[in-house]
Amino acid sequence: MRILTVSALALLGVAALATGPAMARDDDRCPRVAREAWMPMEQVVSRVAAMGYTAEEIGRDDGCWEVEARDRNGVKVEFKLDPVSGALVTRHGVAANAPAAGQPPR
Repeated sequence: MRILTVSALALLGVAALATGPAMARDDDRCPRVAREAWMPMEQVVSRVAAMGYTAEEIGRDDGCWEVEARDRNGVKVEFKLDPVSGALVTRHGVAANAPAAGQPPR
């Protein structure tokens, strides 16, 4: 029984190592910069409004501003913004070049 447990733990360790690089890529979408260089919260709120959304919750996550908002139709959306420029990094896991709310598809 002990051999099986040790083998299972070893297998979990290998699986964790294999998925580590993929998880790290998700965290590297935004540049690592000092908090003092981040866009102020007020500017993030303005940026979100300019994109056509109403911000409901804004926080810091994985080196990005993470935003939960609603579009003009009341549909909940989540996206991440670059902490310095405010550029769209991800939205619903969709590439950043996807159209914003109310914009025609590209």
